[in-house]
Amino acid sequence: MWRLPVPFSSDLPCDLRGISLRVGQKIRLKMTFNKKQKKQIDVERKKLQQLQQQLSGARRQMDDPEELTRLQAELTACENRLKKLQES
Repeated sequence: MWRLPVPFSSDLPCDLRGISLRVGQKIRLKMTFNKKQKKQIDVERKKLQQLQQQLSGARRQMDDPEELTRLQAELTACENRLKKLQES
């Protein structure tokens, strides 16, 4: 095992001194969400999955070209909302 180099800059968000890692081991920062945030993220993921399925079906069956653009716009908006929730 090897140790991370010391000294660290004082403006880092967390103190990593003394943490030992194995070669190839990744550092995972644990983010905590409250129940409301978890629920919102879960709802957005389900909505995203549903929109992806609808978009796939709309591409296979091109009855209404406006539906394809509407679904793509909704999908983009849903991805943005999900990213915003995960960052907060």
